[in-house]
Amino acid sequence: MKKLAAAVLAFCLLGGGFGAKAITIISSNVTFFVNDPGLFSPVCEVSTAVHIIRGTDDDFFFLNDSYFMGVTDATGTVGVNNLGAPNPAQQRAVQVGVTTAGLGFIDRTDLATPKYLTVWEGVEDPLSPGSFIPGAVVFQEQIPQALIQANCQGSNQAPVADAGIDQLQVVPGSSVTLNGSGSSDPDNDTLSYLWTQVSGPTVTLSNPSSASPTFVAPGGTGGTPLVFQLVVNDGAVSSVADTVSIGVQDNVLAARSAIAGFLPERATLLLAQQPDIQRRIDRLQGRSGGQATMTRGRSRGPDGLPVSLDVNGGQATVRSSLRQGNPDSRFDVWFEGSRSDFRFGAREGNLTLAYVGADYTFGDTALVGVMGQYDLMDYKAAVTQGVTGGEGWMVGPYATVRLAGDIFLDVRAAAGESRNQIRPFGTYEDRFDTRRTLLSASLLGEHEISSGIILRTDASVNYLQETQKSYVDSLGSTIPGADFEFGQVSAAPRVMMSYDLSRNWILRPYLEARGIYSFGDAAGVPGGDTTRLRGEAGFDLFSLQGHRLSLSGYYDGIGVSSYRATGVRLTASLTF
Repeated sequence: MKKLAAAVLAFCLLGGGFGAKAITIISSNVTFFVNDPGLFSPVCEVSTAVHIIRGTDDDFFFLNDSYFMGVTDATGTVGVNNLGAPNPAQQRAVQVGVTTAGLGFIDRTDLATPKYLTVWEGVEDPLSPGSFIPGAVVFQEQIPQALIQANCQGSNQAPVADAGIDQLQVVPGSSVTLNGSGSSDPDNDTLSYLWTQVSGPTVTLSNPSSASPTFVAPGGTGGTPLVFQLVVNDGAVSSVADTVSIGVQDNVLAARSAIAGFLPERATLLLAQQPDIQRRIDRLQGRSGGQATMTRGRSRGPDGLPVSLDVNGGQATVRSSLRQGNPDSRFDVWFEGSRSDFRFGAREGNLTLAYVGADYTFGDTALVGVMGQYDLMDYKAAVTQGVTGGEGWMVGPYATVRLAGDIFLDVRAAAGESRNQIRPFGTYEDRFDTRRTLLSASLLGEHEISSGIILRTDASVNYLQETQKSYVDSLGSTIPGADFEFGQVSAAPRVMMSYDLSRNWILRPYLEARGIYSFGDAAGVPGGDTTRLRGEAGFDLFSLQGHRLSLSGYYDGIGVSSYRATGVRLTASLTF
């Protein structure tokens, strides 16, 4: 019997039993104590100055009631137990007539959130008869934050440095911000910062002692990343260094790549837009003019000038007559101009090309002359990165020789320079120059297939050598020079039909289809296409007196998806 009574008493002391249990709160003005067990404990202990709970028994036979208590946030969510593991609460048994001091634990790693001592009434677990779980909150009192901070710090813990995430593809010349704001201290101490560059081209930080210093990304890195380390200090202990890598794009490589992409594009347009040879063949054959040229003509005024100028009072009148040509002259001055719109991949723009020249014939066997060329290439406003445009000139001799019958050889040589604008990253702009040399040769033949219909065939080789001069860019980096070679081999049939008009004028429309094969550096247009087709249609209008006007339109890039060029050209010549 004594053993049974002892067992019942022990069961009751542990909180077992049946029916409702009750507790009474006897204090609402609690004085707390916070005890720090030491460095190796994950928690601090909380107790009260007085016993705040008095046990009562509303059931006969039972000697104690159950309750639960713990340190929580304002919502009643508990912290950890004295082993550092999550704990729903600390269970206590209250003996009838005896008061008990509060007890709980504070997680040392979470001291900033307000803490409360919370007490729950113990209720029987419906799923486990004889066991108890926390029920309603019967008491909650905030633990003073100052008390926690003063008594739950333990030994000072080292802060943690965070230098931020790596930054890749930074544009040279731009401002870069380092970010150490993610650094932290377990004790919530105020941090100081120290940034140091450990590798890469040397730069100057705006403020190495700030959380977020800045610097200007340098040029000439060659793709070598810049590495910085951050150390933070909480006033007593320094952190382990953390590093961050800043990858700066290679401005030298970017400039060279942009130039190597631009020069083949311009060469593609220039080599396909050589001045038309038909005018020279017409001269050797005794015709008054030729295709793709603005006809020669002469209007005789005073002193043999092709124009006359009359001044009468304040009025000036200029007169010119196309009825007075000089078909027997051996000297001819001509002009040719063209304008084309082009697209290379996603890059679009236009090319303005002008030729001016003069030549002299030696009977019907040879013609020699000299010509100058000006070209202006502009990309549309949407093209803000890479080479954005350029202009250039070339000058040199040319000759056309009759080999036999209606077979002719035409050759041309020219040399000159260009000046170009480049924005490798769409930010700063530089200029670079080139020297260039052009060689061209064509073999042509004509055959009258029926009255008034002439078939002209030709095979041509055009070669352009361009040397980009070295220069120093806006970032102080030297962009080395480079040599480029471009070439095109082409062949074309041209069908021409002559119509006699009134007053000795002849109209000669024509159609031409030219196949083009590209070779040399970066051969072909973007996409690697080396073969394409170019179509042209136009007319020559000339008179037996030696006047000539030609107009044509063309489409280049047939059979190639990544390239297109369309335009018109006008040619005129004047005989003296």
